[in-house]
Amino acid sequence: GCGDAPVAHGFVEDVGWALIVEPACAVHCNPAAPVSEWPPDIDAWVGRRIPVLLYGSVGWKDAVGPTIAVSDWELESCTVSVVQRPWGLVKRLYR
Repeated sequence: GCGDAPVAHGFVEDVGWALIVEPACAVHCNPAAPVSEWPPDIDAWVGRRIPVLLYGSVGWKDAVGPTIAVSDWELESCTVSVVQRPWGLVKRLYR
C-alpha cells in the first residue's frame, strides 16, 4: 500500500452489474476488471465515451476476482502534450 495511484484510463461503461473501463487510446492498456467502488460524481461521465483517468487501487474479491476501487478521477484525453525544446538545451543537459 503506497496510496492511490493511476490504475486505468479509458471510457467508463455500465454493463448492468458493474462499471468497467474500456480502452480509449491505442497507447494505453487497462486492467480487465470491474470497478467495485467509485465516487458518485463520476456517474455523469458513465456511457459518454469521454476518456477519464482513474486513481485508486486494484484489489481482489473472491466472487469476482480482480476489482478496481476508484477514489478519484479526472478527464484525460488520449494525446500527450509535448513541448518542443531547442537543441542547445539538450547539448547543455548531456555535456
